[in-house]
Amino acid sequence: MGTYVKQRKKQCCGSEREELLLAYCHSGLSQKEWCQAQGVALSTLGKWLKLEKEHINTQTVQVWAPVATPVMVSPLPPVHEETILLKAGKFSITVGRNTDRKLLSDVLAVLVTLC
Repeated sequence: MGTYVKQRKKQCCGSEREELLLAYCHSGLSQKEWCQAQGVALSTLGKWLKLEKEHINTQTVQVWAPVATPVMVSPLPPVHEETILLKAGKFSITVGRNTDRKLLSDVLAVLVTLC
């Protein structure tokens, strides 16, 4: 009579299991087909998939808490007869005779998109 030798199950570490799961997901094969090709028990793949799903569901999502910061408001400069005060929403700009027109144009273009 022949003797029966029980084959020892192959143990997979976490990283090897992740690689095998990734290979399964990208294979396009059914679970049964992939398990037969890889020599993995169908129940083992099912267990791995269940553990992976539980791991994904238990991962916490980091949520940033809102933080209120005080806003420093400096007093507006005094307005002279030679200046014009432009206000748009919460922004104000004092424009004088020597104001760089190109810079003013660029600043106003930005403010238009914000207001």
